[in-house]
Amino acid sequence: MAMDMRTLKQVTDTLPEFRIAMKSPVIKPHLKVKVVKEAFQGAFHSMSVSFLELIIRKGRSTIIDNVADQYIQMLDAQEGRLKIEITSAVPLQGDLTTAIINKVAAYTGKEVSSVEKLNPQIIGGFTVRFGDKVMDQSIRKKLNLISKEFDKNIYKKGF
Repeated sequence: MAMDMRTLKQVTDTLPEFRIAMKSPVIKPHLKVKVVKEAFQGAFHSMSVSFLELIIRKGRSTIIDNVADQYIQMLDAQEGRLKIEITSAVPLQGDLTTAIINKVAAYTGKEVSSVEKLNPQIIGGFTVRFGDKVMDQSIRKKLNLISKEFDKNIYKKGF
């Protein structure tokens, strides 16, 4: 079932037509079930197909991609795996990425894999997001902190 959910997540991420069809209120549930059966019968375990049918019949097809994502996250957590998101202004060199992964692995005690994203608005440095935690080492954050320090006036007016 785990492999089926990973495949479903990949399908919803790469095929916007499938995702749109599942979220569409115009398409009747029995047609959505037919699409799921034709697409996944034989490729997925019968329990996975039945689960997807149940989700659709209960009117929850709009969240089918979220269900797959949450299943994968829960499975990874149970098996001691953690996926982190590293965001930087420019692509990071391999040794820095490895150092970040090793630090997070030492902090969490889990097997860590990473996804890198680029965001030029952070100016420099990087941010690491895992779970509900964010480690912000960006230049943008540091500039914001300096700006807040300048906003504080520790001197009284009139002197």
